[in-house]
Amino acid sequence: MWCHLCKKLSDTTLCPECEEAIRRAGYDFLFSYRCPVCGQPVLDATYACSFCSKGVLSYGPYGNTLASLIKCYKFGGERSLAPLLSGLYLPLLKRVTSPIIIPIPCSREGYRRRGFDQSEVIASYLARKEGYAYLSLFNRHKGMQHKYLSKEQRLGEQAMQLTHSKKKHDQFVHFLSAGYTATLLDDVKTTGATSRRASELLESHFGCKATIMVLADV
Repeated sequence: MWCHLCKKLSDTTLCPECEEAIRRAGYDFLFSYRCPVCGQPVLDATYACSFCSKGVLSYGPYGNTLASLIKCYKFGGERSLAPLLSGLYLPLLKRVTSPIIIPIPCSREGYRRRGFDQSEVIASYLARKEGYAYLSLFNRHKGMQHKYLSKEQRLGEQAMQLTHSKKKHDQFVHFLSAGYTATLLDDVKTTGATSRRASELLESHFGCKATIMVLADV
């Protein structure tokens, strides 16, 4: 068996050196200061906490080892990395009160290219193996990925749409009434337009605030 990153012989998905590199790529390791309100890692006291100010939780910055791992999964089609990447969400999920995971769907183009929806696979794994509540509330959108669109195109592109399933809507309302927190799960936050759009739809249709959770931000 080979390490997915360095390609050295390994008994596990990542060799011990690459596992340590992933740990060191997280904000928990990179930032020693903690937000006095929520306890999230921040660079220092002069920087606003992204969780308190925007409701965003991220494992780490998009670069080096973390970026390589995401690329192998997302663009290399290495679906076997889903369990490893799911584990990186666990410390973030523990910071949310009773999360219900709602995956941000990939584009139809992305689905055709890799054969699976990367966020959907991870959300399903976390529900199946870790027992988290999970519900697909959005439809896979048409057109280009938001990161390739101009600001004007993003504003005019109705890429993110709620499912028309009344059953799923009723299920979500039930979760909210039971005290669950809507938690949008995505892989990488670039412009943030897609997750913001999803968050706005949840607020306008269900009157709830959502937490946005990503592996990496750019």
